[in-house]
Amino acid sequence: KVIAQGSDYIMMENARGYQLVLMNCNNINPYFALEESFLRKLNKDLCVTITGLQPGKYQIRKYIFDKEHGALYTNWWRMNSKYGLDQEMIESIIRSSHPALEIYDETLKEDWSFFSYLTSNAIHFFDIRKVVD
Repeated sequence: KVIAQGSDYIMMENARGYQLVLMNCNNINPYFALEESFLRKLNKDLCVTITGLQPGKYQIRKYIFDKEHGALYTNWWRMNSKYGLDQEMIESIIRSSHPALEIYDETLKEDWSFFSYLTSNAIHFFDIRKVVD
């Protein structure tokens, strides 16, 4: 069930706890897509405060999808060859393209605050699971 949403986030509640998605969506002219100084200006440092949570112990799994973690295009581009890609190269791209995963434990009260740094077109997915003692 959706319990909160905005232009850059959506939060759901489920039987295990909560799920939160933070997004930094940008439409970029392909001409500027490789210009690092331009892309850095599109990054966001978010301070997030969530209220109304059920107090208790939680295991938090944070998945980071960005150009370094889970982006097929970035890995495809790194292996670019004028002679094309073969099956071995394609399988390597698929194996190396996965989100970063951070796991930590938190004892939450009704409010939870944290920072999240999102690069351009990044998605941070939080799976906030209530621990049953």
